[in-house]
Amino acid sequence: QPADLILVMGGGDKYCGFYSDLDIQDFMVNCQIPRLTYYMESMFSRKRTESRYLRSTKCWSHILTVDETDVPILKDLGCPNVDYVSGWVDEKVFRPMLNVSERVEFQFIGFPHIHRQSMIERLKEELGMENNHYLTLEDYVGGINETRILIGLPSVFKGFTQRVTETL
Repeated sequence: QPADLILVMGGGDKYCGFYSDLDIQDFMVNCQIPRLTYYMESMFSRKRTESRYLRSTKCWSHILTVDETDVPILKDLGCPNVDYVSGWVDEKVFRPMLNVSERVEFQFIGFPHIHRQSMIERLKEELGMENNHYLTLEDYVGGINETRILIGLPSVFKGFTQRVTETL
């Protein structure tokens, strides 16, 4: 079926076809449409990630990465269009704000999907924890700064763990 774009979240290391299946790699390298992926962690965060990025980078015509230092390396590996996009842990985005008063004692940061819902409800009941929705990034940063204790809950999925992909 015709397509104008192939877009894959985590195409560098989350889907084995891109780093281990030669037929898929051949298709991706030779297809004539843009192929965009988002690398959700630094190439050198783990040996496994580095190994997979080394094998899959050639599949993509465009890569967005959360690590500025990966940009020239990924270009050298064969992807001509690599750009840095700040992730949720970027110190240029998330920073201490001066003179912000504490508004929330406990706050969960993340999406309350079904795998987290029971724990979120329990923490709301027992701690009065909040799980706020922010319309803008600046509001989100402000909400974090107004919180005394931030709570994160890992996503538990069969297979691989999901990274925070809301950055796009």
